[in-house]
Amino acid sequence: HRHAPGMKRSIGRDICAKKARDKQNTLVAREQTSQLLDVFDSLVPQGERSASDLRGSLPSRRSLTHLLEDLVSLLRGMPSSYRSSRTQGNTGNSLEEATAKIKSSQRELFVSVELPSWRIKGANVGLEEYFKRLPMRRLVRGGGERAR
Repeated sequence: HRHAPGMKRSIGRDICAKKARDKQNTLVAREQTSQLLDVFDSLVPQGERSASDLRGSLPSRRSLTHLLEDLVSLLRGMPSSYRSSRTQGNTGNSLEEATAKIKSSQRELFVSVELPSWRIKGANVGLEEYFKRLPMRRLVRGGGERAR
């Protein structure tokens, strides 16, 4: 199968341009994630840890795992009446819009849980796609069907 003269160079340039765009997009996404984690770090109260545990990269010296553990503790410690009144309050469309964006995201992985039991209620498209691509997908059930 022969290509027209110069076509290989054109294809090569397209591939290089795509790689450069992908690399730039990755750098931007990492920077945005880093900035959001820094903000998030300042909003979540820090749990008690020894000084030797504080070797993380966040401004508080927590690791991402410690930040998430502290968030879980914070959420579990909230009275259930407060959680339900906040989610049922008059929030306009912003909550619904944000939820719809998260649920349809291919890039972000998201699971929704029922509190206070932490029972998994669902996952977004990105997480479902991630599990579909796992090498051991036979072990994962999706949509009520057994994977083959």
